[in-house]
Order: sequence, then structure tokens, then C-alpha cells
Amino acid sequence: MPSIQSVASSDFASLTKVLARDGVAIVERALSDEITGAIARDLEAGLEAQQPGGGAFYGHRSKRLSGIIAESSAARTAIAAPDALGAADKFLLPNCINYRLSLSAALQVWQGGSPQPLHRDGDIYAPFIALPGPVEPLISVMAAITDFTEDNGATRIVPGSHIWKANRSAKNSEIAIAAMPRGSLAIWLGSTLHGMGVNRTDAPRLGMVWGYALGWLRQEEEQFLLAPAAMAAHLDEKTRRLLGYQSHGPFLGWVAGNDTSQFDSNAQDAFTRSHLLI
Repeated sequence: MPSIQSVASSDFASLTKVLARDGVAIVERALSDEITGAIARDLEAGLEAQQPGGGAFYGHRSKRLSGIIAESSAARTAIAAPDALGAADKFLLPNCINYRLSLSAALQVWQGGSPQPLHRDGDIYAPFIALPGPVEPLISVMAAITDFTEDNGATRIVPGSHIWKANRSAKNSEIAIAAMPRGSLAIWLGSTLHGMGVNRTDAPRLGMVWGYALGWLRQEEEQFLLAPAAMAAHLDEKTRRLLGYQSHGPFLGWVAGNDTSQFDSNAQDAFTRSHLLI
């Protein structure tokens, strides 16, 4: 069984080298216990309100919360993790002026069920962007909110699959396990095959997954509805930009002649009216 190479937090040179070679890397303990603990607390009620399920794609024994940046300030901190942004800078900026958050979700895996089918996150843009290919449309990040182990259903990832032919299937011997301690990040390219594992323990494992997409592509989740203008006005500029409150170049996505990241009162009012949020 292959392994996933770990790199130290803030070692961007090593991170990008491993990602280019393998399509996946682990950054150990990139998030503090304070942040992971806050995320777990923020999501507790929403997860407790569900029963494990999710159908075949989510292994029949999982709970999922989407759009969690709207529910958790700690999750909004996590999406700006420097290691994750460093990877996005390297692999997305060659094909865009800026990138945006594509989704933010929590996935809690319970005992039993079945493995998630191996898939490529970037295939949401098929057939218009073919993967693997010369353009990476997105970068995905899985944060371990609890420890990830092979026994508790850690993400299964196929190193090197980002350069395979699209129709090649992975053998069991080619699948690695993203075992990592709490606070670590598994980062992979949109063209890398991966899927949730099966939890064989009594305790659920919890992860937070998010992604960044090229700024000229539509996001998987509609961030303007998850974080409407009234909420975004109170966020820091970096977070607003990640959510999509910025133009892509001078003319794509501007409002009333303004880059919406600046959020002066006139731009905010115009943006709100244009998106029917009042």
C-alpha cells in the first residue's frame, strides 16, 4: 500500500513539490486544537439532529453538513489556512486572476457502511474541463477535526492518479490512507482520485472539507446565499474575497463600478439589490 507524504506546516516549497508529483500531500497539525475544538462545537447540534445515512455515494453511514462557513466562525478561519492557500496559489493562479471558495462541509463517518466510490472533485465541471488535463479547476482540503486512522474511515486517496488517463481505475494496492492527527490537512488536486473510507470503530470520525475553484468558474455551493451581503459586511476582507466578494479582473463580477471586496456602503447596497437579498 502506498503512503501519502507529510510535509511541515509553512514549508510551501515541499508542499507544492509533493502535490505536483503525487497529487496529494498531508500537512500535519496545520490547525490548532482551539480551532478544531471550536469547529466541533459549532457543528455539534446540526450533526446530532441527523441520523447516519447519505446513500451509496456517502457510504450509507455518514452525516453531512453543507455550507458550514455560515454556521461557524472557526470554519471561516480554517478556510484561510496558509498551507491550503499556498497550495491554491501554486496550482490555481496560473489559470486565473484569483480563486474562490467552492464549498465548505462537515462529514462525520459512523461505524459500518461502505467505502465511497473513488472520484475526482474536478469532474463537477465535466465535460467542459476534462480531467486529468492541463488545467486544474480546483484544490480540495480535508481537515481532521478528530484523528483520522485507517480503522475509523480516513479518506482513501490515490497518489499519482492526477496524471492518469481518465478511464484508468485504481487497484487496491494503489490506494493510500490519509491517516493523520487532529488538526492536520490532507490537500489534493481536483484531478486526484479519492473517497471516504469505512469506519470500523465505535466512535465517529469528523472531518471538514472545503475547496477553492478558479475565479471564473461557478462555485459548487452558492456562497452569496450562504453568506449574504449583510453577513459578509462584518467579515474580514480576506474571507470576503475567498467567498467571492471580489471581481475577477476589472470587469468580471463587479457591481456599480466597484470591486465588491471593498464593501463601502454604496457597493454593498448595489450588490444586495442586484442579488435580491432585500
